[in-house]
Amino acid sequence: MAGGKGVRLLPLTKYHPKILTSIHGKAFLHYILNLYKKHDVILSIGHQKEAIKDWCKENKVYVEYAEESEELGHSGAILNAQPLLSNVKMFAVVNGDTYHNIDIDDVKKGFLSDKEHMAMQIYATNKLTNKPDCSGVYILKQECFKYFRKGIHTDDILRCIPTTKVYLNNNYYLDIGTHAGLKLAKASKIL
Repeated sequence: MAGGKGVRLLPLTKYHPKILTSIHGKAFLHYILNLYKKHDVILSIGHQKEAIKDWCKENKVYVEYAEESEELGHSGAILNAQPLLSNVKMFAVVNGDTYHNIDIDDVKKGFLSDKEHMAMQIYATNKLTNKPDCSGVYILKQECFKYFRKGIHTDDILRCIPTTKVYLNNNYYLDIGTHAGLKLAKASKIL
């Protein structure tokens, strides 16, 4: 999920997308892609999408893009990626401003055979508050697509459909989409 305008990080994001914000001399996207090097990655892009595509091309990063022609919001962006996900039964969605130490493969085990739930919302320790909170990492099944709508946040939809919440007490996440989160990321050795 890398299509937002990054308004919480203004003025830093006025001239480049949030996911290209530099941390320790590298774009944040570099760290995100390192988390998922064993996986196929689809970047949902909208605002300043050409800058993201140029960065990927310059860095020889090959990913698929779900491009927004207009602002779709969180669940609208996921819905927009549906054609690229039609051959999978389950997929992960990760906010593009969230760094974490969650093993997606480990969390997914057993979820496909879970007949009661369509979605999994993953909670971990927020590095800013040191309290458990929604990490911005979701595991979704194909059935979720029929509930997604433009302009509605995924968290709001998950309150209305069968969703399991998984609390990972030994894992963390850091939202670099705020000045405080970005400052912590730059000052720490997390990334």
